[in-house]
Amino acid sequence: MVQDGSLEVGLRSTIQGMTISERDTSLEDLSDQGEADNEDEGSVIQTTSTEEVDSDDDRERGRRGGSGKKDGISPIPNPDDLSHCRQLGDLAIRGFQDLNEKYNRIVDTDDGANISVQRIRSIAPAIDYSQGQHFNRLRSRLLPMLKQQVVKVPLLPEPDESPVEAARKLKLIIEVQAELSTTIGQTRYAINALRPAPLGRYGHPPDDRHWGQLKRFRLSGLNGIFEFYVLDTCLRNLFYRTASEIRLRRLTNRPADEYDAREYFAKEGSVDMTLEKIDELIRCLEGSELDLLQDDWSKGKEALDNDIETLYSLAFPTTHSEQPNRPNKKPPSQRATQLAKLALPVAKLSRMCINKLSRRGGMDTKGLPQFTEMCSVDLVTLCKLTREVSESVGRLTSNINVGYRPDMYSRASELEKCFRIPLLLIHKHILPLFPNTNVFPNQTYYKNWFATWSTEFDLALGNLRAADRNTR
Repeated sequence: MVQDGSLEVGLRSTIQGMTISERDTSLEDLSDQGEADNEDEGSVIQTTSTEEVDSDDDRERGRRGGSGKKDGISPIPNPDDLSHCRQLGDLAIRGFQDLNEKYNRIVDTDDGANISVQRIRSIAPAIDYSQGQHFNRLRSRLLPMLKQQVVKVPLLPEPDESPVEAARKLKLIIEVQAELSTTIGQTRYAINALRPAPLGRYGHPPDDRHWGQLKRFRLSGLNGIFEFYVLDTCLRNLFYRTASEIRLRRLTNRPADEYDAREYFAKEGSVDMTLEKIDELIRCLEGSELDLLQDDWSKGKEALDNDIETLYSLAFPTTHSEQPNRPNKKPPSQRATQLAKLALPVAKLSRMCINKLSRRGGMDTKGLPQFTEMCSVDLVTLCKLTREVSESVGRLTSNINVGYRPDMYSRASELEKCFRIPLLLIHKHILPLFPNTNVFPNQTYYKNWFATWSTEFDLALGNLRAADRNTR
């Protein structure tokens, strides 16, 4: 690993030996010329200016390939300029390799050995912070700093830029590598310090309803997002991609290979995706508990939408002529059509409830408290609502679609169970957070809405339970 100090010394010694001139010759022109003969360095720019003929400064500029053109005569390029740029390119590539080796992903488990390795491959602060201090430092300093540094990583020289500008940009990349090494190490340490203690095989989560921002529900996912997404998926590929670009632009003494030209890292190694995952970490720290729940409720809705579409096609099958893309598809059986018509209202009401809890459905959490009085166990139960409902509707749809004769009573009870505890928690802990004022929507509105929904849902479940008797 190139340490911050040795990297700075190597950079300083490289820069001291450079004689990059201030001129307009582009990197592309120099690279195409190849390594010019030493005799070109002795050339002298001729000038017709009567005031500056035989000027010592002009001779020196001409010998070094100085900037500017006199009377249309181009300056003589210095081949050493591109050589020095390539030395910096070599250092930049080595720096990216070292970062990937030092901060490779460590599997996210509760295994004590993995947690210990994460602590070793991190940078501890000079002060022994409390958990609350680690939380605030991570949210307000480390993660915003990481975003600023990530943006600087791919700022590579363009082919038409002069060696002076190319060297400046490569130096900035090398400098930001040293900054990234420190920031990533400190971020990993802070996240590791906030990581909830492993529960063990038979352990039970503590009652943390009064722990505020340090509830297990909020902190338990930080390590996985950072190790798998930020480090492994995003930063690792961003470093690989930038190193490949340096080789492809011939800013290094190392030749490019066939893998450098591929677009494999185009998405995973993009700055936008990296910033998106860092923002996800920040949101886990800054968002209210209801914000985080709504984020979870929005996941898995596509599968539920697809199942509803399948049930609709089974309940109201189209004719052969109306399906030109699937001419060989057999129409559903009469029993499948009858069951789908009974299951469709249940599935649509399930989606209606989840949509009502979402931001798009009108449940605005702005101005509501940052924390609820729910413990992490209750919060986890709520965050699984969409996933469990979607899986239950998916099993029901699959059984009907393939002609399997399911036990409709059991399927209805399974789906009812998905809503039972979450709805109790919503009535007890979430609806009371809304003020009961004239401002719409208020607490009374939500209570009335869920009461009406429950009545309709119970009726649809009753019809589904009676399906075996009605379709024999």
